[in-house]
Amino acid sequence: MTDSNSRTGPAVFSGRLSFILAAAGAAVGLGNIWRFPFVAGENGGGAFLLPYLLAVVLLAGPAMLLEIAAGRSTRKGVVGTFTEASRFGRWPGVLIALAALGLVSYYLVVTGWALGYLAHAVAGSHPSFGDFTSGNNSLWYFGLAVAVSASVVILGVNRGIETMSRVLVPALFLMLVALAIYGLSLPSRDEALRFYLSPDFGDLSRPIVWVRAAGQAFFSVGVGMGVLITYGAYASERERLVPSAAAVVVADVVVAILAGLVIFPLAFSHGTDVAAGPELAFETLPKAFEDFGAVASYSVAVGFYLALSVAAITSAVSLLETVTAALGDVTALSRVQAIGVTTVATVLLGIPSALSYTGAELRIGDVLFFELMDTATGTIGLAVGALITTLVLGWAGRRSVLAALESSGFPGAASTWFARWIVPVAITVLLFAMTLDLVRHRILPEGG
Repeated sequence: MTDSNSRTGPAVFSGRLSFILAAAGAAVGLGNIWRFPFVAGENGGGAFLLPYLLAVVLLAGPAMLLEIAAGRSTRKGVVGTFTEASRFGRWPGVLIALAALGLVSYYLVVTGWALGYLAHAVAGSHPSFGDFTSGNNSLWYFGLAVAVSASVVILGVNRGIETMSRVLVPALFLMLVALAIYGLSLPSRDEALRFYLSPDFGDLSRPIVWVRAAGQAFFSVGVGMGVLITYGAYASERERLVPSAAAVVVADVVVAILAGLVIFPLAFSHGTDVAAGPELAFETLPKAFEDFGAVASYSVAVGFYLALSVAAITSAVSLLETVTAALGDVTALSRVQAIGVTTVATVLLGIPSALSYTGAELRIGDVLFFELMDTATGTIGLAVGALITTLVLGWAGRRSVLAALESSGFPGAASTWFARWIVPVAITVLLFAMTLDLVRHRILPEGG
């Protein structure tokens, strides 16, 4: 796992800020700006926010720290780290790397949508999602998203990932703050804020709200896919892991909350359904933009889709880097060769997902291939990956994790207790609930 510019050893981020920004860029992605608002909208707004915050702090946060510390202790990718943690760890590590490959393959399709809507916004048009995907736009913009993300990874850890993160992550925060200020100036601000920040405590008695909040916490923070292990491997020995991990968690939560402050006022001002689901960003908001004045419509649309594109690319880069590093753990390929294999595999696996939203409407049975990948890797795979990670690293690899934490001046035993005991139990419950929901709503007939 060496930088493309280095011949002397593993790549290392140049400083603490670089590591925090890179890890934040990996964590902050479509899960925060695209997924969080519609999941919150579907689950009561403010009633969802409280369990989400608790899940991030008590579940996803400790799991994140576990991954970063393990990566820093081994200086390897997810396969190498798991192999060092346990003699049985190699194949679970390979499984997580394959899940990351599956995730990035369809994630880049959504990244392509963001880039496509950005291009339309710059041109002053706001197509409906149906119009946008009626031709081959999903396919062409998927190719563009792959090219952009792979180009960053090819440049290496320092020239590529670090440089990108130092520029794009602060820019993302500034764009979201500006958009949130605009959203809070709209006439429907008070109604939106009541929905978003004033919970109906009756909704907190619904178990599904807590389950989906926990699922969203893992999705948005990015644990379970080996990304934070990989970036932890690039952290300096001087890195204080606990404060850095805490900074990444805070950044992730702030972006998610800001996204809600952007999207909900826009949706309420247009009178649209905030529980519209995944199409909220690509179907509902384009209609809302058309209701604003010419200058506001152009500026807000460009700003929003630019922020969405930036968030998507930083996370896509981290997933590509994770698969590349894992490939380097198990083969004798050079970094350039590993990037080439990863990129080709991503394209081959991603084309069917892209074709799901073209005239071909590629399906497996009655289910779009894209939706199948989303369920298999982005929903179930992510939870399974987080469970495997906490079991392997929290138990078999506990000594190396504790040593990495204690070397940064923190009592490791206290910080890993949640990751070893509470997180696996919570994920098991989450997987059971996901399976039950899948059977009820996708396998059994409606009303069955």
